[in-house]
Amino acid sequence: MGDDVIRENSDEKPDQHHGCANSEPPRADAGNSNPNPNRANSKPKPPNWVDKGVLIVLLLTLGAASYAGYEAHHLASSTDIAISNASQDAQKQRAIATDTEQRDLRAYVTASDVLTTPTVRGSGVLEWLILAKWQNAGHTPTRLMHGHFQCIGLYPNGKMGETNPGNEGGRDIGPGQITGLGGCYLTPAQIISHQAAGFINGVWSTVHYNDVFGHPHISEQCVTVTFVGNPTKANPKIQTLTGVCPSHNCEDEECGK
Repeated sequence: MGDDVIRENSDEKPDQHHGCANSEPPRADAGNSNPNPNRANSKPKPPNWVDKGVLIVLLLTLGAASYAGYEAHHLASSTDIAISNASQDAQKQRAIATDTEQRDLRAYVTASDVLTTPTVRGSGVLEWLILAKWQNAGHTPTRLMHGHFQCIGLYPNGKMGETNPGNEGGRDIGPGQITGLGGCYLTPAQIISHQAAGFINGVWSTVHYNDVFGHPHISEQCVTVTFVGNPTKANPKIQTLTGVCPSHNCEDEECGK
C-alpha cells in the first residue's frame, strides 16, 4: 500500500511542483523581435552583373541613338543650307548670264553726226538748222524712241551759257540704222553773239528709248558746231566743224550723276 502512494505521487507532472500547471517552457527566440526567424540567418545575394550589364548596354544604345539622331538632324540642316546656297548661286549665275546676253543683244543709241543747213522759215529770216543724227549701234531695234533737242552756247569749261529749245521727234530704228530725230535753229546773230562771248555753239540732244527686253535707256549727247565763214549768208561753201562738248555726254546710269 505504501508503494501505491509513492507511485501516485510520482505520476505528477514536473510543473505541478513549481505551481504553474499551464505554463509552457520558455522559447529560445523570446528576446528576438524579428518575426522572420530565417532573416537573421540569411546572407546578402551577390550582385547580378548580367542584369546590370544589360541595363548599361541599353543606356549606351539609347545615348548612341540620340546622338545619331542629333547628328542626322544637324547633317540634314547643313544639307538644306548647302542646297539653298547652291540654288541661290545658280540663280545668280543665271541672272548674270541673262544680263550679259541682253547687254550683248540690246540696242545702243548714240549721236553719230550733226548736219548744219541754212534755211528760211515763215518769218523770212535766215536761220541755221542744226540737226543731230542718231545711230543704233546695237543688235536689236529700239522701242518707243523719242528725243529732245536744244541749240546751246557753252562756256569753254562746259558750263551752260545759253539754250535755244528745239523740237522733239520720235522714231524707232533698227540695228545699224541712222536717223535724224529732230534739231534746233540758230540765227546768224546768235552765232556771232555766241562767238563774241566766247561761247561754243552746239546741239544738246537727249534720247529716251526701250530695248526689246523692256528695259528703259537714256542717251545724252552734246556736239559742238564751229562756223567757218560768214553765217549771215547762206553760202553753200561755209564750213562747220563738229566736236564733242566738254559736258552733257552720258549713257543710262551715268546721266543721273
